[in-house]
Amino acid sequence: MCSHFDNNGRKTQAFAPLGQHRSRGQGQGQSRTIDGILELIQGDIRNVAADMPDNDIPIRPAATVILLRQRQSQVEVLLLHRNHELIFGGDYWVFPGGRIDEQDYIQAQGNSPHDAARVAAVRETREEANLQVEPQSLTAVSHWTTPHPSPKRYNTAFFVTMYQHSQDVVVDGSEIVDYQWLHPIAAIEHFDRGDKKMMPPTIYTLYEIAGHKSAADFIDMCASRQAVVF
Repeated sequence: MCSHFDNNGRKTQAFAPLGQHRSRGQGQGQSRTIDGILELIQGDIRNVAADMPDNDIPIRPAATVILLRQRQSQVEVLLLHRNHELIFGGDYWVFPGGRIDEQDYIQAQGNSPHDAARVAAVRETREEANLQVEPQSLTAVSHWTTPHPSPKRYNTAFFVTMYQHSQDVVVDGSEIVDYQWLHPIAAIEHFDRGDKKMMPPTIYTLYEIAGHKSAADFIDMCASRQAVVF
C-alpha cells in the first residue's frame, strides 16, 4: 500500500514501509514494468519480514537527490559508491543523500520537515559529491522507509533535479569511494550482472527514469504528480 505527498510536503493518506534488497536475477522472465518491479520488492519484504521480530530501531528522517544530466539524446544519473566497510549500505551504489541533522531544521528556519529535507539534500550533495544544487530546484519524487530487519532505518525523501553546471564530482575517499554518471538502463544492467549492488528504491527509481525520453520529461512528470510514499 502506498500514499502520496504533494510538492509542499503534505501527506494525503497512510502508507506502509517498503524497501529491501532483492536478489539479482529474481523474477527473470517477469515483466520489467514499474508495477512488476514493485511487486518483486514487496514479495521480498514479505518473505524476509515474516520470520523476523520487529525491533525498536528508531526511524530517522533522511533526504536524497537524484541528479540528472542530459548528454545530447541520453539521460545520465549520478551514482555514488559507498565504502564497503560502512554498516548501512556498505558497497552499495546510491544517489547522494543522508540523514537530516538538527542544523538542517535550523537552516530551514523552523519550517516543515519537508523544507528541512530540502536543506539536507543540498548539504549531502555538497558533502558527498562536491556539487552545489539549489533547494528551489528540487522536485519531490517519493518517500521510502527502510523496513525491519535493518541495523539502521530511515524515512527518506527523494528529490530530483537537473544538473547543468560544469563542476566536477569529487568524492571524499572515505564514506564515498567512487562515482559514475550512467544511463539508467546501463546502471540496471550493472545491477543485473552483479557488478553493482543497489537498494530497491534505487532500482525502482532507475526504471522510472528509463521510461522517459529525457531528464526534463521525468522531472515534469514528478512535478505534475504527488510524491509516492512506500
